[in-house]
Amino acid sequence: MQILLDTGATTTFINKKLVAQYPFDFLYLNTLPYSFVLADGIAPFHVHGVVELHIEIANQITTIKAHVAENLCTDLILGIDYIIQYNLKFDIRRQFVSIEHNNKLYQIKFDHDVKPQYVPVIASNSIHIPSHSNYSVLVSTCISSTCSLFVPHSYFSSSCHSLTVPQKFLEFHNYVSHITLSNLSFRTQYINQGTCLGYLCQYSSTPQSNKIIFHSDTPCGAANLIGDEPVLLGVSNDKATLPDVTQLTKSIPFTISSVFSPAENDFRDLIKHIDNKNQQNDILALFLNFRHLFDIQKHNIAKTRIHHVINTNPHSPPASKPYPQPDKEEYMFKMIQEFLKAGLISESHSPYAAPAFLVKKKDSTFRLVVDYKKLNLITIKDSSPLPNMEDTIRKLGPGYQYFSKINYLGHTIDKDTIKPMTENIDAILNIKDPCTLTAANKFIGALSWYRKFIPGFASVASPIHSVTNLTRNNRRKFQWKFAQSQAFQRLKQMLVSEPLFLHYPVDDKPIILTTDASGVGIGGVLQQE
Repeated sequence: MQILLDTGATTTFINKKLVAQYPFDFLYLNTLPYSFVLADGIAPFHVHGVVELHIEIANQITTIKAHVAENLCTDLILGIDYIIQYNLKFDIRRQFVSIEHNNKLYQIKFDHDVKPQYVPVIASNSIHIPSHSNYSVLVSTCISSTCSLFVPHSYFSSSCHSLTVPQKFLEFHNYVSHITLSNLSFRTQYINQGTCLGYLCQYSSTPQSNKIIFHSDTPCGAANLIGDEPVLLGVSNDKATLPDVTQLTKSIPFTISSVFSPAENDFRDLIKHIDNKNQQNDILALFLNFRHLFDIQKHNIAKTRIHHVINTNPHSPPASKPYPQPDKEEYMFKMIQEFLKAGLISESHSPYAAPAFLVKKKDSTFRLVVDYKKLNLITIKDSSPLPNMEDTIRKLGPGYQYFSKINYLGHTIDKDTIKPMTENIDAILNIKDPCTLTAANKFIGALSWYRKFIPGFASVASPIHSVTNLTRNNRRKFQWKFAQSQAFQRLKQMLVSEPLFLHYPVDDKPIILTTDASGVGIGGVLQQE
């Protein structure tokens, strides 16, 4: 957790995302929404209530009331209320903070190993820039008011890109500013809304110094700090001197901590195996330009004109009572409020009613589930046939895909082969020798899904089929003997024996269809030389 001590903040604030991430760890004292005004006197600061915090500092538990705020630049801002309550003192020369608690004085040293943060600057609107022209672009960031060094994204500084963005100081007021883009090509260039153009970077007039510099002539609000040094405020562009940031520019795509893109760390993990740094930069820039498609931190809803209709038989509206879940009522209330705010659901006064309840997922979070059993009983089923699985997999043939490998319907598919997924095979291998007809049928059913990968499947499995293909009156005659057990173990062994994959056919070579039949089965195979 990142905690910022801010003498310019009158109150303590906590990030709403942090509270939402741990809903049971925070007790709301009130949920009345209201607004503050930031240090610039313009930008609004929206608050959603007050929670009580217990903060451990120097092994001592301290308590403070914090306002739950949106778009906070860090996890927690300890304001002047906390500083006064615990008599915090800052010793800049000796680099520590002292805190008074229970009539004792505790000291905390400054952390000099904090990694600097680079705040993304994004295009506020979608624009097109005519050839050989300059265009003033409205940009935005999460900082309400600042004058900081802007470094263009490496995507725009590469020699192959025809758009250029200047490195300069940008002044932001109420979260927005303007920057000029130059199109050096003969074609019109397009910039999508949300495109990351560059980053606001930490800057000090003495880069080699470890001193912390305060500018007393300009108030420093909660959202004015980046990294481990204050952002330079109150400096106009004509008085500012740009530092040498050559090395900084090279490292930005791989060291930034973006507050706009929670998925950015995942992007870097996906591309870290690429040895070519230029290709890494290009792919990361592509991810960042479309990062909103990967952001699962907030809810989104598709825009469509399709109206969903459920055709039913003549009936009176079915209604069911809600299921009691007293241990999950609070969490369900918060989830419903969240969905209402995101527009995923809306209030309804329909005579239809179906009970909703929460189901715990693997990561210990909950999924909202609605029981529509009564509605399903009166629904007229669609007559559209489901697509055939084998046809669907076959269409993912060589030369027709935009993926390197995909897990689909229990299969791992790449440009050359189709293989069964290892996880599904492991589940079959863990099945013990069947003792009942039901267990034997379950094993054969699971294995039949992958019979196309096992040569001579019918012959090997025939002892098991002989005791499972029984009529209802003869099911009591089921017996699992040595022959069945031997076939059971052999089929398992064949599942883990190489090769266990199918090649796609080659288009320009003839295909041979070979069929065969015996007393226990019939089958066929496609072959190529």
